[in-house]
Amino acid sequence: MDQTRTTAPSTPLAAALALAALLAATPAFALDVRQHDGALPYQSDLGRAFVPCTAPNTVTLDGKPACAPAVTSVCKYNHSNLHLRGDSRSAPSGRMTMWTTTSPAICDSEEYVIETGLRYSGDFSAAGVEAPCPSGRCTFPDRVASFDQLGLSAVLTLTGGDADVPKGNFEIRGLTVFGPDGLPMVAPGIDEHPLALRFFGNLTVPIEPCTSGPVCDLAPWTSPCDFESGEVEITRAAYTNAGLARVRMRNVTGTSPLCQSGIYHLEATVRGTVKGCGNPVDLCTLPDTTVTIPLPVDGRDIDAGGPLLFASHPNLRYASTQILGVRVIDPTGLPVAAVGVAGPTVLPEPRVTVKGDALRVRTTIPIGGPDVRIDPAADPGLTVTVSDRDGVVYTVTIPDVRWQLQPPLGSRWTYADQNGVLNGVRKARVKRLVKKGVTHGYDVDLQAAGVDLSAADRASLTVNVTAPVFVDVLGVDDLFEWQGTRTCKGTYPKLTCK
Repeated sequence: MDQTRTTAPSTPLAAALALAALLAATPAFALDVRQHDGALPYQSDLGRAFVPCTAPNTVTLDGKPACAPAVTSVCKYNHSNLHLRGDSRSAPSGRMTMWTTTSPAICDSEEYVIETGLRYSGDFSAAGVEAPCPSGRCTFPDRVASFDQLGLSAVLTLTGGDADVPKGNFEIRGLTVFGPDGLPMVAPGIDEHPLALRFFGNLTVPIEPCTSGPVCDLAPWTSPCDFESGEVEITRAAYTNAGLARVRMRNVTGTSPLCQSGIYHLEATVRGTVKGCGNPVDLCTLPDTTVTIPLPVDGRDIDAGGPLLFASHPNLRYASTQILGVRVIDPTGLPVAAVGVAGPTVLPEPRVTVKGDALRVRTTIPIGGPDVRIDPAADPGLTVTVSDRDGVVYTVTIPDVRWQLQPPLGSRWTYADQNGVLNGVRKARVKRLVKKGVTHGYDVDLQAAGVDLSAADRASLTVNVTAPVFVDVLGVDDLFEWQGTRTCKGTYPKLTCK
C-alpha cells in the first residue's frame, strides 16, 4: 500500500467545516454513495490499541491462537474519541481528542502519529482538474496515510497527500493512534475503560479495490440489492465487555426477491485482545479476524444484530475490540454496504415519480441562516440531475435568465414553458422556507414531459441539485451541490421513489 506522512492541519475544526460548507465543485453526475440521516456519519470512542498478532506463540483458554504478551504503548489516557464527516471537494475531516495523557515524560512532550487505512473513490469528471483515470470516476489503491498529532486534539484530513477528492466515497478500513514510543495506543472500538463504550458508522456503497494500476476506473457496484441509508452501532456488553452489534438499513429493495426475503450478514473485521492466556488475567491479542452475524430482513428494513464474539470461554474477558472494517453482505453473497464517509452534501428525502415520459422531482434544499441564501436567478442557474447506478437518467439546467422573480423578491422563483424547450420542463418552482423569520431551506419542484426516461431501470434513483449560494456576511458566492437517494416502488415506465 502507498504510505504518506503529513502534518495534521492547524486550522480549527469549525473553520475547516465552514470552508467545506461554502465551496462546491461544478455540477456533474456523482459517484453512487449512501448518506447518513444524522449529522455525524462516523463517531467512535477510542479504546486501547495493540500490536497485531501475526506470529501466534500461545493459545487462549478456549484454544484459539494468540500472541502474548499483548503489546501496546506505554502512554495512558483517561478518555478519547473521534468524529469524522464528509467534504464535497476533498477528503473527510474531523476531530480526534484525548484527555489526560500521563507519564512517562515522552507522553506529554512528544508527538503522536495517527494512521488511517482507506479505500476511496472520487468523481473527477467535472472537477476542473485533470482526471487521474480515463472515466473520470476513479478508485485509488488501498493506502495507509499517517499524520503527526502535535497535541491532545487534532483536525484530520484522512487521505494525506490526496486532499482533492471531489464528491468522494471513503471506506474506512482502520484508524490507529501511535504513542511517542511508536506503539499503538488507541483505535476506534470498545474496551474495559468505563468511557470506551460505543462505535457508530454510516453505511455507504462498498468499493471494489484498485489493483491494476496507480489509479483505476471505478468498478461497478454489483449487488442486486439496494438501500437508502443505514448504520452500524457497536456497544459494550457489561457482563463480558464484548461488543454488541446492531445494523439498521432503511428501505431495502433490489432486483432479486432475496433482497427483501433473504438473510444479510454483517462482516466485522476486528483485532481482539482478551484476558485469558495461561493465567486468566494475562493479556493476549488474537490474529485479526472477521466476525459474521446474520441479519434477517423485516419487510423493507433491517434492524438486527448480535454479539461480536471472537472468543467464547466463560472465564475470558474482552479487554479490547478494535474495529478495523465493517461490511454488509447481501443474501446472494455480494457486498451491499460498507462503513465509511461520503463527500456529497445530503439532500434529505428527495421525491421522484416517473410515469412513461413524464417526470416530477420534489425536494427541499437544507440551507438556512440570516446570511446564507440560494438564488437560481444568478449565473448559471439551477441544475437538477436524476441518475441511477448506470448513469444519468435525466438532467436539465434552467439558466438564470429564465427564472421569473415572484414577490416577495428573494423568496420565490418560477419557470413555465408548455413547449418544454429545456429538456421537457413544463414548469419549475423554487420557494424559500421561513420559520420565525429564519430561512431553513428552499423547496424545489420540477415537472417535465415528453422525455426519454427508459434509463430508469434500477431499484433506486439519485437526485443532484446544484444552485448558486451566497454567504452575505463573508461576501462569498459559489456553486453548491446536494445529493440524495431514494429507493423506488414499481418498474419503468411507472416508478415512485419517496
